Amino acid sequence: MPMINHHPDSQLLQAFAAGTLAPSISIAVSAHLELCRRCSRDVHRREARLAESLLQDELTDDQSVTDDLEVMLQQILQTPPTASPDDVVSPALPVLDWQGQPILMPRALRQLLPVSWQRMGKVARARLALSETDGSRASLLAIEPGGGVPAHQHAGYELTLLLAGNMLDEHGCYQAGDFLLLQGSQTHTPVTPDGCLCYTVLDAPVQFTRGLPRLLNGFGSLLY
Repeated sequence: MPMINHHPDSQLLQAFAAGTLAPSISIAVSAHLELCRRCSRDVHRREARLAESLLQDELTDDQSVTDDLEVMLQQILQTPPTASPDDVVSPALPVLDWQGQPILMPRALRQLLPVSWQRMGKVARARLALSETDGSRASLLAIEPGGGVPAHQHAGYELTLLLAGNMLDEHGCYQAGDFLLLQGSQTHTPVTPDGCLCYTVLDAPVQFTRGLPRLLNGFGSLLY
């Protein structure tokens, strides 16, 4: 695994530990944590501090409520689990075919497979079934070697987690595991020498800064 150089910021990691992120962004952070030991350790420390703080708050509450919860927990633990054949759920396929090779997907994304692809030139997109209240949309984006996306900026944010391959733009080079979050008027022109597979989240259509808008409208719809 190449070295990961781009990570979620401290605010995102804290929100993930607290469980307050939107589902699409939480999936991106969770998948990054599976690939990045540094951020995984960071989140574990944050979760431990939050749990300790919550425990301290509970200890200051009415002791009788705490006792009732403890009794309830013991009853649950002593009750043997039961399951019928209808309760058994088949696990999602853990791999996705990319450029003729199976890619082991992060656990947070496996539940969203299989996917259906739409293609335009060297770019293919698979919309993921996530419902968000802010209008954001999550997708898998696959770009063939030598492909890219024309220069554009964002009316909202664009989150990209690289799952396989490589990508570069005016700001740097990215490998599998790298986490990018672009805001507002940041402009970039991503290209991929060897092809790439990404998880992306956008909350508004991209705005192309070069070329004829009428020729790029279909491409913008594919991305969003």
